[in-house]
Amino acid sequence: MGSDLYRPLMGGPESCRGMTTHDIPPHTSTFAARRLASLGYSLGIAPESTRLPTATRLWLDWDAIARSRRDIRRANSWNLPGEPVRHLDEVLRRAGYGESMTDEGCDLYLSQLTAIAHHDELACRVVVQRILPGLIAVAVRRGRIVQGGPSFALDQLASSAWMVIRNYPIDRRPLRVAANLLRDIEYQAFVRESRTKRNSVELPADTWTIVNGETLRATRGIPMRGASSVATEADPVGTAAELSNLLHDLVRLGLREIDRVALDEMLSDRLSPDSAKLAGISARALRDRRVAAIRRSQELLGITPA
Repeated sequence: MGSDLYRPLMGGPESCRGMTTHDIPPHTSTFAARRLASLGYSLGIAPESTRLPTATRLWLDWDAIARSRRDIRRANSWNLPGEPVRHLDEVLRRAGYGESMTDEGCDLYLSQLTAIAHHDELACRVVVQRILPGLIAVAVRRGRIVQGGPSFALDQLASSAWMVIRNYPIDRRPLRVAANLLRDIEYQAFVRESRTKRNSVELPADTWTIVNGETLRATRGIPMRGASSVATEADPVGTAAELSNLLHDLVRLGLREIDRVALDEMLSDRLSPDSAKLAGISARALRDRRVAAIRRSQELLGITPA
């Protein structure tokens, strides 16, 4: 791929964490052992023959990193909260791996780790592993609408992850770090280039996103019912990425032009009476058009209205 993310996975004299250590089976209680089993990997099987080869390689690589004495000493030098670790799975767990996305302590820990990742390769690698389950979930969703399926989608996401993590603006966006990183990586991998090619008009940022079957909050007070309804911190840059991801998905899934126009109108700064007047329709017809666009968007994304 040419991405820095793959340097530890390529082998050769510069790859101190390369595939040569993978003939040692991971301890059954480690994150790597459990995840590799779920991917269909066992000793003697090539990663390419597993369900998601890139995920398999990353977990194999992580198994070697996590028990490396040198890397453990390095992680302990970061002075993150908590007692010194004896295995880097402990850093993953403290950063929120396998924990609730709303755990404030884990979010704070991941925030500090991401700040270190700006200048520390190992810290960046830990952050990649922390969000890997989320990257896989995005890849599965994207795999339904891109050629190459989930495996190709994960390759694209992994290629973007390193750059996004190293440049993530932690000072401006210190909360909900895992969710924000996933959103930014998806934007970088699938939306930014195609959006530039389309020369599309920048949409006003607003808190509206539908990701992985979860709905946060609809704009202009129109409910988009889904798995959750959680307000997020103000984040114009991140929310613009959310909107781009959502609209890009919907268009590729077959969203009608009339519905796309309705969604654009909802996200504008105009009051609904002004929008209705510009469209030459009544305010009630405008509301009906919005509701229909929301309903069809939910259908395309497989979200069942409450």
